[in-house]
Formats: sequence, structure tokens, C-alpha cells
Amino acid sequence: MTTEDEEVKPITQLRKDYKFSRKLGTGGFAMVYLVEHIETGKFYAAKYLRSTKENEENVEESEEALRILKQNAKTEVALLKRLSECNATVAFRDYFEGLNECIIVTEYLAGCDLFRALSQSTFHLTENKCKIFASQILQALDYMHNARMVHLDVKPNNVMFTSQDEENLQENYYYN
Repeated sequence: MTTEDEEVKPITQLRKDYKFSRKLGTGGFAMVYLVEHIETGKFYAAKYLRSTKENEENVEESEEALRILKQNAKTEVALLKRLSECNATVAFRDYFEGLNECIIVTEYLAGCDLFRALSQSTFHLTENKCKIFASQILQALDYMHNARMVHLDVKPNNVMFTSQDEENLQENYYYN
């Protein structure tokens, strides 16, 4: 499951289309930046994946790591596209590739994750909110399962608020 080559944009196009605003976070395999689309002024999240083996002395190992990175990024893009009709999952926007990196641009979810929200003393958890959260999470999982996909990392850290509004959630299927 990969994207078509014509849908892969060169990394040089990224700087023409988007302006980097700030770093949103760092995970084990990626950094996520807030970017602004230059033409529309709309904000998106850009997941930056870079091969960690590019400076290896073993050229074959370095090339294999890069091939796997790009293959995994294209698989993620294909999954995001398959989820495009589900309003409870993050929306795909663009995909860019360079020599040693890949960048996946998705909709920007301005809120925090469910784990962080539940940890805040100012967050008021009610039975009604629990019903809303469970309903939206189950809606996303049902859509995925009907599409014959399995989410292997369902946890509060991967459930994102789309805004600061506590009752508006989206399932964030990719790893932060």
C-alpha cells in the first residue's frame, strides 16, 4: 500500500507552499511542526521523518534504513487517505520527500491529547463527557475496522482535541 509517485512532491516544494511556525513536539521517530500554508494562511501539522542512519559508514545499511523510512511514510499516507471520509480521524493534506527525509502534512489539531487533558486539575470530567469521548473513539475504531484496519496503539495520548473545546475530539491514529 503506497502512494502514487505523482502525489509525492519534492521537498523543495515544501518551502514554497508552507512557512514553518514552530515545533509542536518530538517523538521517537519524528518531529512535528506547525506550518502555515502560504497561499491560504491556514495552519497544518507537518510530521518530519528523517533517516537516523544517513551518516553510517555502512552505505548498504544506510540506504536500507532510508528505503524503509520512505516506505513506512508512504504507507502512513495511504492509511490517512483511506481514513479521509471518517470525520473522527486526522485529515491528510500533503506529502513531500527529499533525499534523506519525508514530511507528511495533516490537519492541525489545536487542542491537547486526552491524557494531558485528564491530568489537568482544571479539567472537569463528567459522565456526559465520557459518553462523548467513548462515542467518538468508537466511531473512529468502527470506521477503521470496517475498512479492515487495526489501530495498534489506542491510548489517551493518541486521542486529540481538535481545539481547546473539551468536547470536540478526534482520534489521532499516528504516533506522536
